[in-house]
Amino acid sequence: MIVDADDGPLIDLLQSVRFFYPDEDFDLSVKYTVDLVARLKSDYALHESAARTERYDSQVRDFLASLPSYLGSVSQGSTRRVWLSALAFPEVPARWSGCIKLGHLRELPSRLITTR
Repeated sequence: MIVDADDGPLIDLLQSVRFFYPDEDFDLSVKYTVDLVARLKSDYALHESAARTERYDSQVRDFLASLPSYLGSVSQGSTRRVWLSALAFPEVPARWSGCIKLGHLRELPSRLITTR
């Protein structure tokens, strides 16, 4: 996942994410700053139809709840999730306190799985 490090509200939203069941693939108990989602939703509404905007809150919740599945794996013989560096930035934000591990964009090619 590549994230624009200049998108302040998105960075703040990702920093606010907390999982109560991080070892599950889908955690609907995920907590995040709802006020930020409302702000992002109002920006989204400027460019999208009312029907799409109406679904925004639930889509954000479902996306954030699915992050454990995308950002880590449970190793064999263990029940604990190993978080992988999954967010790539042109430059990693100077201030970051989120529970999700970050990576620099130059690391991305070595993390991509290719099949030939």
